[in-house]
Amino acid sequence: MARNAVPITLSLNPQDKERFEHLVARFGHGNRSEFLRAAMDRMETAEIAADLRELRAYGARRRAEGALPALPTAERTRRVLNRPKRSSRPPSG
Repeated sequence: MARNAVPITLSLNPQDKERFEHLVARFGHGNRSEFLRAAMDRMETAEIAADLRELRAYGARRRAEGALPALPTAERTRRVLNRPKRSSRPPSG
């Protein structure tokens, strides 16, 4: 265990213990802490995917309303990625 690790307690229903131990063995190599880290990584990935789905739906609604020009996804992505960077410093003068 890392020196700065903080122990936490989890409670499971008795019928979930076998399932939990199977997942710990498979994804945490038998280590519950490693399993929890892997699970958190996957949940964060799922959260990002859900956010991206919502943004995609928002963009589709905006295009349907005529608020955004109809561009192929690749072209729209290229435009967004190639925007000039905004300076974080206030303009001098």
